Amino acid sequence: MKKNKNKVILPVACENPNNVSVTTLSLNQVGVKVSDAFEGEKPAKIILTSVDKDCGVYFKMYYVTEDGNIYPMEQDDE
Repeated sequence: MKKNKNKVILPVACENPNNVSVTTLSLNQVGVKVSDAFEGEKPAKIILTSVDKDCGVYFKMYYVTEDGNIYPMEQDDE
């Protein structure tokens, strides 16, 4: 069975299930590991896209460059 890498279960999202706002999380909060090719502070942001009934959170990752440009990070579905 293929695991959806774009979904994590965040118990904190259940504390206020009727008013979950879209937010930006750090990589540590979500537990996503970015390639070791990144050095120093990892310039990636996690953008929540939706929260479902079982507190599963779907998210997208973006790479933020030093000059402030934001690019979606490639994610393999296979």
